Amino acid sequence: MQLKWIEDLLAIEQTHSFSRASELRFVTQSALSRRVKSLEDWVGVELVDRGTYHHPLVPILLDRDKFAGITLGHEDFIPVSAPDDRGKPIFSLPGTTDAPLPYLAYTATTFMGRVVDMILNSADAPYHLRSCYEADMAMLLMKMVVERYGVAWLPVSAVAEEIAAGRLVQAGHDTWTAQLEIRCYRAIANANPTLQDLWQSLDNTSSCEHVEDDAPV
Repeated sequence: MQLKWIEDLLAIEQTHSFSRASELRFVTQSALSRRVKSLEDWVGVELVDRGTYHHPLVPILLDRDKFAGITLGHEDFIPVSAPDDRGKPIFSLPGTTDAPLPYLAYTATTFMGRVVDMILNSADAPYHLRSCYEADMAMLLMKMVVERYGVAWLPVSAVAEEIAAGRLVQAGHDTWTAQLEIRCYRAIANANPTLQDLWQSLDNTSSCEHVEDDAPV
């Protein structure tokens, strides 16, 4: 095993994005993906879930007798829009009947699409959206939002740089947002010692973060 493989994994955990992690690691996204796949082949288990986050109301259904999970962190999931000349969102929730917001959506089979549905279904106020585009990937939706095609829900880590640069703004108050858990899962039956060491390290890190969060200020 090469040390850079672990550093790759830590970059992905930090950014929650292969594209941003590849920038941190000064490699192409395809090269980073190949290196992570090499690490997964070496330990004999998938280490990176390339498709989902976790939310209690949209659970990932795994047999608890066969899989263990730990929470590594949390991620805010927010609606965003390109700003106007005053820095206000061009498309601001909830929209109106006469002018429904152009909605850049995740495809129905994606986890994030189900989270957006959960947010909308639990909304306190009526909303008015006009679906105009669908994609599987958050980064593609982000590019469409930057180019002023509409509003989309995205993880904060994916849009933090664009918000800081003033290219995106939050498109609604906090009732239109959700908080996701970033979780890691492993097969309990897998006794690979390297995997066990990695899992223990992640578990220790997660425990330390929880203690720090709860510590008095």
